[in-house]
Amino acid sequence: MTTEARLLLQQAMTDVLRHSLPSSVPVNQLAAVVVEQMCRQMGGEAWYIPAPDRAPRDAAIRRDFNGRNRDALCRQYGLSRSRFYEIIQTRNPR
Repeated sequence: MTTEARLLLQQAMTDVLRHSLPSSVPVNQLAAVVVEQMCRQMGGEAWYIPAPDRAPRDAAIRRDFNGRNRDALCRQYGLSRSRFYEIIQTRNPR
């Protein structure tokens, strides 16, 4: 793992921990230890981190769309207009 990749992983881990643990926990130090141990135990392997399941989000968007609230839903879910329309047009998701 390159130094840059290691730092990116550590930052991602820090963000996850910061949002998941009480503020009294030193998440920067914890993230550094976790990344170091992951590199020692799994270094050299390809890691696959799956994207979250977006089916519930997409179903909520289709349910909440009333024909006039596209911009509000795009802001709420952080979507581009083109992605919004892809979701709306998908009647039978996978």
